[in-house]
Amino acid sequence: MKKTILNIMLLSVAVCLLQSCEPKDYKSVGDPVTPITSLMGTWKINKVTQADENAKYLAFNNPSINVQEQDITTVYPYADLQITFNGNGLTPTTFTTVLGNSPAIVKLTNGNWTTDNPTVPTIITLTNGTITQQLTISAYPTPASPVLKLIVQKKDATTNKLLVSYTYEFIKK
Repeated sequence: MKKTILNIMLLSVAVCLLQSCEPKDYKSVGDPVTPITSLMGTWKINKVTQADENAKYLAFNNPSINVQEQDITTVYPYADLQITFNGNGLTPTTFTTVLGNSPAIVKLTNGNWTTDNPTVPTIITLTNGTITQQLTISAYPTPASPVLKLIVQKKDATTNKLLVSYTYEFIKK
């Protein structure tokens, strides 16, 4: 009896293993996305978040209000801001910004843009003459999530300690 039960169990396992070996028909995930080309185009602000980095570091917690991070999108007219990144194939070329009534989160209105790494960029550098500004990429736009997130950090001038960071979420126009 034990041998019969053992044989049935082994046969069941063998059938399961053989069934799992059949090829699956997976759907395509789409065309590959190159980070540089996904950055190119005209972007409009969708959301702005301010983070108190010291409060985050010290893990301040207030149940009635989030003191570590605040959505400040409607505090100022950020919706007026748009930025256009132009390119030639996989090469970044020029950029333009239109501030409207928005705060000047980008100091330059036009110039050239580059990235720190052509394959997997993490920093966008905006340049016009001798003036430069760096924007940290927090999230690339993808077909599943077409949002570009850029971070600007504010540091103490004497200690270089990170005080406040702003995350700007852009959607493609």
